[in-house]
Amino acid sequence: MVVIDAFTESIDAVRNNPILVAVPILLVLAMVPFWIGAAIGQLLFFIFSFFWMLLSIVFFTYAIGGFLGMCDEALDGSTSLSTFLDAGKANFVDVFVIALVSWVGLFMITVVAQLFGSIALIGAIDSGSSESFATFIMSIILAYWFLIALYTIFGFIFQFVYAAAVVDDSAVGTAFSRSYQVVKNNILDTIGYNIVGGIVYFVSVIGTLFIISLVLSQVDPSLVLVLFALLVTLLVAAVVVPILSTFHVAFYRRASESIEQSPSES
Repeated sequence: MVVIDAFTESIDAVRNNPILVAVPILLVLAMVPFWIGAAIGQLLFFIFSFFWMLLSIVFFTYAIGGFLGMCDEALDGSTSLSTFLDAGKANFVDVFVIALVSWVGLFMITVVAQLFGSIALIGAIDSGSSESFATFIMSIILAYWFLIALYTIFGFIFQFVYAAAVVDDSAVGTAFSRSYQVVKNNILDTIGYNIVGGIVYFVSVIGTLFIISLVLSQVDPSLVLVLFALLVTLLVAAVVVPILSTFHVAFYRRASESIEQSPSES
């Protein structure tokens, strides 16, 4: 089965390339100013948060391309941090544009849902009856679930767009197309992949975020609590992120074999 084979392959790749744990640790450490700011005062919290947000746009864009490049190379043998630097640089523009296009797409979906709700609101105000108000409430509920459904469909269809850009060196438009084709040609395997990945994600990452939220929700979280949350996050990220990322690339590589490479793709 494609899912099981890809998951097994990803675990072997991470075990044979412990350097993969370095990148998620760096990503977590990049958040330290945000957490320290939360522990030492509101003003510093705001300053750290502002600068971290600006830096993260560049840093995480670079990291996506670089880390997926490392995962791809690790599946073929060994990888190194030099691959992270090279792949991050080579794929920076494509990853940034993909993120921007995805954001615009999700924004348009949100606008459509809000427009639907606004039309229902105008109709309820014009009518003024209790039935119209009930219809308005129902329309808001339907718009909310419609929005969730569109978000889910969008994310499901284009979940491999970054992998397509990095692994196959595809242009932005081709990357979206290849992600769609991979999902369409491997619908059941893709569902299985999301189930396996979802289980690993929710058991580990969500549990970690819950611990962090408990720490940072304190009125005045101590530095010791913040450092404890950091340690837990580092341990989980060092294990889970490399496995899920390599699993993502491994599944994409196997599933994309069903797609015939067209001459126009680079």
